[in-house]
Amino acid sequence: MLFVSLDQTASVAGFGAAITVTSTGAGAFDTIPAQPERMIDASTGLASTTFPPARTLAASILIYTDEIPNESNDTTFSSVFGK
Repeated sequence: MLFVSLDQTASVAGFGAAITVTSTGAGAFDTIPAQPERMIDASTGLASTTFPPARTLAASILIYTDEIPNESNDTTFSSVFGK
């Protein structure tokens, strides 16, 4: 599972409780045939974009490693788009 915490108002209250974004088949420290001596996980990356001058059109994209089906050694990069 991948979780995020949001601070939508940038207030002093800080971040809210963690919420589930998505699940992933890439667990902690999976091995794959291409690199049997190394391990992979569901490493994430976060990108953001804005479309000036309308700040309301800003978006965030969460990129992560997925394995479908689980334990298949078939990995891919997936993304979740949020506004």
